[in-house]
Amino acid sequence: TLSLTASDAYVQPGEDVVFEAEASNPSFWASAVFFNSSSSIIGLVLEDATATLADGATASFLENEHVGRDVLVGDIRHGQSRAVEWTANWASQGLKTWTVTASSDNWLDKLAQVEVTVDGTDPELVTNLTSTSHTPGVWSNDASIDYAWTAAVDLLAGVDGYGIFTSQDPDGQPSYAK
Repeated sequence: TLSLTASDAYVQPGEDVVFEAEASNPSFWASAVFFNSSSSIIGLVLEDATATLADGATASFLENEHVGRDVLVGDIRHGQSRAVEWTANWASQGLKTWTVTASSDNWLDKLAQVEVTVDGTDPELVTNLTSTSHTPGVWSNDASIDYAWTAAVDLLAGVDGYGIFTSQDPDGQPSYAK
């Protein structure tokens, strides 16, 4: 089997994502297992490619003939697994797909992929913000305020939530915490 995970599904441009591919072999000896990674290359920076060797040592593969994109992990005995981690980031925005194919001399190739959205653009502001329970500039003893607005738009990552900040201070600033 082959599994592939990403450390985050939504990142800013230049923010690292760690991709981990793990191949396991439940029933036989897999010979010369090779991980081939591919992805959206526009704006891609591959920071590292590492694997733990059979003797327990960790090795970086950035200097191999495939510049870390492809890694030969060797044989996998039955009941064991081997993994490779790639650390990468993109300067360009958009939906990025990271794909890994695990091939061997004696098994059918296995393929896994994961998507990451790179989004460095803030969402638009909400529009038509009004109170449905209070009139602006008019005192009210009702402490409960009902709001209505037209939703903000973010074409890549979407909007994860809204916050309301009320203050009598015209220079007050809302928190960025959700």
